[in-house]
Amino acid sequence: MEHEIYKASNTLRSYFQITKLNPDRSIPMAVLKGVKGLAIMTVAKAGVLLAYKMGTGLVIAKRPDGSWSAPSAILSVGLGWGAQIGGELMDYIIVLHDYRAVKTFCSRMHFSLGAGCSAAAAAGHVGRVVEADVRAGDRGSGMCYTYSCSKGAFVGVSLEGNVVATRMDINLQFYGDPYLTTWDILLGTKDQPKAAEPLYAALNDLFSTMYGANLRSLQYRMRDLLIVSLFPSSLCKKKACLSWDCHLGFFNGDQYTRPGKEYVK
Repeated sequence: MEHEIYKASNTLRSYFQITKLNPDRSIPMAVLKGVKGLAIMTVAKAGVLLAYKMGTGLVIAKRPDGSWSAPSAILSVGLGWGAQIGGELMDYIIVLHDYRAVKTFCSRMHFSLGAGCSAAAAAGHVGRVVEADVRAGDRGSGMCYTYSCSKGAFVGVSLEGNVVATRMDINLQFYGDPYLTTWDILLGTKDQPKAAEPLYAALNDLFSTMYGANLRSLQYRMRDLLIVSLFPSSLCKKKACLSWDCHLGFFNGDQYTRPGKEYVK
């Protein structure tokens, strides 16, 4: 499990850097908002025409209080088709859209049935279509959004035909409890293991930055509304360049002229 934690932390750190450098190459915020869990995997694909895919990773759930659950180890196997000859290694981030999806990962084994619906409107960017994978297991079914890191960008993909299984042996080795179930790990009260601290740190950095960017965007929109309400274009004429600073919530403006009255900050 320690190796899976290390890999997942690195994947999240890489995604964090991509988000900072170019937000348009990241997972849309509309998809990450309200996330109920994440599955992070590294998958190897090899073959000619018929490609064999196998990978390992972990899944983690978001608790109602906002904290993250303990991680559970997973294994993915499947087949693919394509004209490419050779192999590749890809990192995947699977966004669990609701608790039904989390319950699906609580199954000993579940299947990815492919794209169930298109969510282009939720992507927030023109041309960025997000396909929701429908996954089904003995604990139920749910929708997930799957992204892979390709050429420095996280793009939506579909992992149809894949089988994902819980690695009970790895969980037993890591937690040392033969009666501990995946449900207990993801949806129960299992304490966060100390060995997973790098993973929690990467998650906290990612989501705190995401929410901070969302807050700054809201501040900018409020700023624009304030400018329009205080200085409507029909009543005021700009004399100098207006400079606004949203840092710490303060606004700094230059000079504005209104008929019969002058406003200076």
